[in-house]
Amino acid sequence: MERFHIAKHKMLGNIRFIGELGKLDMLHEGILHKCIKQLLEKKKNVTIKDLSEDLECLCQIMKTIGRRLDTDKAKAWMDQYFSRMRVTMDNAELPSRIRFMLRDVLDLRAANWQPRKGLTDHGPQTITQIREEAAKATGLHPGATNDPRGNIFGRNGLGPQSRGGTMGDVFGSVPTGVMDGTSVGTGPGVIHVDGFQGYSSNMGRSKQQMTQGYPSQYGQKGKDGGSPKQQHRQNRGNQGQAPQQQQQMQQKQQRDLSNLPPRLAKKAQQAQQLQGGSNAQDDINLRPAVNYTLFKPQTPTNLPKSTQIPQTGPLQASPFQGTPEPLLQKPPQITIKQIPATDKNKAAKKPMLTRKELQTVMETTLAEYLSSGVLGEAVTAIKNANAQKKYVPDMVSYFMTYTLGTTDEDQEKASQLIAALKTENSVSAQQFIEGFNSILEKMSDIAIEVPLVKSYLAKFAARAVIDGIVSLADLAEPMQDGAHYPLFLLCLQQLHKLQDKEWLVRVFADSKISLQNMLPETDRSKEHMMEILEDRALGFMFPLLRVQTDLWKQVVRGISATDLYKWIKENVDTKLQTQPGFIDVLVTSLLQHVTSKTTLAEGIDKATVPEKALQDKERELLEKFKAVLQTFLHDHADLQVSALYAFQVFCYNHGSPKGMLLRMFTYLYDLEIVEEEAFLRWKEEVNDDHPGKGKALFQVNQWLTWLEQAEDESEDDEEDE
Repeated sequence: MERFHIAKHKMLGNIRFIGELGKLDMLHEGILHKCIKQLLEKKKNVTIKDLSEDLECLCQIMKTIGRRLDTDKAKAWMDQYFSRMRVTMDNAELPSRIRFMLRDVLDLRAANWQPRKGLTDHGPQTITQIREEAAKATGLHPGATNDPRGNIFGRNGLGPQSRGGTMGDVFGSVPTGVMDGTSVGTGPGVIHVDGFQGYSSNMGRSKQQMTQGYPSQYGQKGKDGGSPKQQHRQNRGNQGQAPQQQQQMQQKQQRDLSNLPPRLAKKAQQAQQLQGGSNAQDDINLRPAVNYTLFKPQTPTNLPKSTQIPQTGPLQASPFQGTPEPLLQKPPQITIKQIPATDKNKAAKKPMLTRKELQTVMETTLAEYLSSGVLGEAVTAIKNANAQKKYVPDMVSYFMTYTLGTTDEDQEKASQLIAALKTENSVSAQQFIEGFNSILEKMSDIAIEVPLVKSYLAKFAARAVIDGIVSLADLAEPMQDGAHYPLFLLCLQQLHKLQDKEWLVRVFADSKISLQNMLPETDRSKEHMMEILEDRALGFMFPLLRVQTDLWKQVVRGISATDLYKWIKENVDTKLQTQPGFIDVLVTSLLQHVTSKTTLAEGIDKATVPEKALQDKERELLEKFKAVLQTFLHDHADLQVSALYAFQVFCYNHGSPKGMLLRMFTYLYDLEIVEEEAFLRWKEEVNDDHPGKGKALFQVNQWLTWLEQAEDESEDDEEDE
């Protein structure tokens, strides 16, 4: 049982791996469709267990790659798949788990391949997601507090209300007694230094200086009260008493120094020297005291010297060595280089011309160019005009309109000018199309003065295609559905005049243009279209169209197979006889002739299987042309596949009559017109150029499976012999 679960796990993993490769476009869609068809295929003598495994794999691959395969081109196939899945889901013999998995896939497609929300909101969450959810639930952002005083740093944080308000408080709380200005150290060995300022945590300032005239921690004013301006006025009035107070203070400090140990007395003396010459009570010094050790690295003093941090930085340097540098220095002089007047003129952006100014430049430039013929000067003048992009289509339109009624030489010069501007990136393909369309809109008015306006305009269009300004497909877009007819045919005639036939046929084939869409609705039949092309000497562009028209005429006359073969050899180019297009024309013509007299005759219901008499007659008529089909398809596997596609498209265009394609494939196999290899190749190929493949496969899939198995059995027999 454990081995079974391991094998099943690997099987589902492989299926998902195939789907992921398909999502990355590393597998062709045909392979994915083949996998799905194989999993959906009805097999004989299959147990429920094996069928359940196939359906589980099917659900897995559909969940992985179903969204990519469900396109407009493959919609017919996908509808067939899900129709089969819907029928299979109703099988009561299947386990409930498999039936619910099929239901989930059906619901997934019905929801436009969007999984249910409950299936996506699962799995572990990151710390950030948890904090965001908690913030949404409590209304507080991460790191916030509900302190009513609005202290963003918490009760004991870095806020200004944590301790006394001195600079030392910014870096955290200091134990009482260490640097409070009244004692040094903690514990039983504390040394009291009342009145000494050297060890104050206020960096050399007395408490009176810190609170005098300023709000205290609790919002009260200093002892003397008043604002800084009032204190300033009081100090001016008490200047006479300052020397006497200073002398008394110095005497008191001297007495205190005599009671201190030598080490502390030396440090206190250094502090007095630093403050010497200034009134410590009045001056507020924002610089930390020289013996303020908060910024210095701290290491235990009882460790060996090798483990202590060396005190070699700038903090160890004595501030009394040499003369301190002044805080305010004269900034270095910055030299500003003046831009010369000539460079300023170059940097200045040239102003854009207005529409009227540009019109004047275009008229002057074009007139001078047509008279002198110097292309370079005209291109330079237009580039220097610096025309706005929105005016470029009008400029192109003007160049063509101005020369419509002039000589062929002037029209050729105008075309060369537009091509040169395109080379210089002054004119884009889109701007040319816009200018060309503006002329088309005014063409009826221009035709009053210039009757041959369409012929002249076709010259500009043909030259633009040859010079690479626009593609033939872009040029044909405004002339779709027969608009401005016959301008597009005139363009083709001009291209034929300027280039050879092979070039025109190749360019037209690359453009993927449907010539029928370029004609009026009344002329879109193949007979009328062929007549129009012949009248304009363009029949060489569609040789198969002429062959199809003439071939159909021969078949309708009731010509025999031998005479039809002779006519093809005499009237169809040898190169065309080996092309897939010719096989398509031949098969379509013969099928149209055979079915019009049998299974697709007037009054026959396509939704039901025809009577046996009609089927026999259908086979008899097709067998009449057996020799012709064998002649052109024998030993040509590619042409045989093309013939099968012709049968597929013919059935699709006639509404996929019930059983028709299966009958036709059986006829082709029994009459030995198409070989087994071609049938199997047609089954495996995915070709979007031929519609109806999905419906065709479901009609003939069972027969093709039988054919494949029969071929395998014959190969085994040959090996045994």
